[in-house]
Amino acid sequence: MHNRRRIVRLAAVALTTALASLTLASPPASAAPTPLEVGQTKTFAHLKVTVNKVNRTSDSYFFGAKVKVCVTSLPAGQSSMRLSWDPWTINGGIQPGDLEEGTDPWAGSHAPREKNYGVGGCMQGWLPFGVSGTKKVTKINYANSLGNTTAWNVTTGTSSQRTLGSTATFTYFTVQVTDTRTDARGFRAWAKVCVRKLPPGSTGGKTRISWDPWVANEGVHFAYAPYVFDGSHTWANVFPKSKKYAKGQCAKGWVPFEEVDADIDRVAYRNSLGNTAFWTAS
Repeated sequence: MHNRRRIVRLAAVALTTALASLTLASPPASAAPTPLEVGQTKTFAHLKVTVNKVNRTSDSYFFGAKVKVCVTSLPAGQSSMRLSWDPWTINGGIQPGDLEEGTDPWAGSHAPREKNYGVGGCMQGWLPFGVSGTKKVTKINYANSLGNTTAWNVTTGTSSQRTLGSTATFTYFTVQVTDTRTDARGFRAWAKVCVRKLPPGSTGGKTRISWDPWVANEGVHFAYAPYVFDGSHTWANVFPKSKKYAKGQCAKGWVPFEEVDADIDRVAYRNSLGNTAFWTAS
């Protein structure tokens, strides 16, 4: 009889513990909506939302999303609905915004920043986003004040900018930027260009390598060509201004951008053969 009371008591404790566990357990979190692919439409109670196209500029600093948001019905008591850029972000937090004059590839084709629409009305056009040079865009997010949320996967948002130390390999040349510096004299980039094989038009078994393909901040703000202010230089190991090299030879040194009163955040290489590469300045 004593053992039976002990068994009953233990069973009661086990049941109480189990009930407590059930009471304290948190409800399962609702699963996030499955991201759509670019070109697909998400339908909500009052809206249809589509991302039709995406684009990343060649210098990687701007990303565009071509969107369409249509009003299919109105909430009770409303005669129109406000549609705007507000619900849109990329990578979870970067909002669309006006880009510097002369740098916006979608100027004139923007979706209205803010406008009221009735049933059947659609806000459509490009949303411009500024993106740091090496950041990859992977997702476009939409979350409005009605609680409608969705997202689109981005597979073409990879940055074309390279990190310092990486090498761009072309048919005739390899090109590398390994370091950048800024001081009172200006900005400079340590570059190395090697001849893999002689391009068409080469003479005497050599080809010309020079300052000509190099630009600082090309494609977004003002572009700066290599320049020495007083016709000379105070730095050792300056990249050759113009010199001929044979197959297997390399030109290397500091490409100077003196007297630059601006923040330099990238270095570009564009030669006459159509080869292009960008590096993010440190």
